[in-house]
Amino acid sequence: MKLKVKIIMISSISLAVIYVLLRITGLMFYNLPTKSMESTVPVRSKLVTMRMNFSPERNECIVFRNPKCDTVLIPHNYNNYYVFKRKFGIDSLKKRYKIKYVPLEFREESFGRCVGLPGDTVKIYDGNLYVNNTLFEAKGIKYCYSVVFSGKERFSLDEINRLKLDRDDIFYTEESSFFYATKDQEAKIRSTINIDTLYRITANINISDPDVFPNSENYNWNIDYFGELVIPKKGKSIALTLDNLHLYRRLIENYENNDLVVDSLIRINGVVSDNYTPKQNYYFICNDNRYLSIDSRHIGFIPENHISAKLLFTI
Repeated sequence: MKLKVKIIMISSISLAVIYVLLRITGLMFYNLPTKSMESTVPVRSKLVTMRMNFSPERNECIVFRNPKCDTVLIPHNYNNYYVFKRKFGIDSLKKRYKIKYVPLEFREESFGRCVGLPGDTVKIYDGNLYVNNTLFEAKGIKYCYSVVFSGKERFSLDEINRLKLDRDDIFYTEESSFFYATKDQEAKIRSTINIDTLYRITANINISDPDVFPNSENYNWNIDYFGELVIPKKGKSIALTLDNLHLYRRLIENYENNDLVVDSLIRINGVVSDNYTPKQNYYFICNDNRYLSIDSRHIGFIPENHISAKLLFTI
């Protein structure tokens, strides 16, 4: 009995010491719940991160508070508040749900790759990401493909295993097969499997996706054709017009807590304004599994004060 008590005491003290050390060092463990970074970081990976005030570097993987999780619906709904608001309107939501604001420190966290820094210009054309007019490439980026095989209808199990494809990412129709893969996997398919056609699938140009930032019909942007977009930088003035205000409304109102009134003029805190100077830096996140990810293409700019941790390594 005494031995059992001693073991419990030692275990409790050890856990308390570990907790204190984690708090002091800022080390935190984060479970990646989605496929947003496959094949670079597999789903359900355990990430060791460090909570600290820092400015992310380009291509760095970070943990951030998701800005679109600042408001939730009660009872809980799997759809985001802002998605529901766009589809059904605020009056309909108020009849069906209680709407609750979530303070920054309690918002859901997300994990992603920082590709754009303050002052950078980001553009996506035909599914390719450009930062400051330079093609941004990383080995693990996944794209969507369509394939028609020669003499058969599907990938064999051996081919799936050899190519390291995810069976959940392969979809079959009567005419063709669709799958998500990296460029290296695509090249191996072309060189090792008999195919009739194989091509990358992208959205159509000049088609506006309501779920893509800035969620406005005035911008014909989608996940494959996006921008150009200049990422706001602290202290650098932004010219405002009624046409481009969609890009900066949330920044001005939500992230920097200003009163914004728009009619034929733009008024910020009661003053007619044709420009705005950000009080903090902003960043652009674009994840490696491009078609199974919610990132800055949907969320928009990530404020500096929403960045909560940097990735040290995965377990």
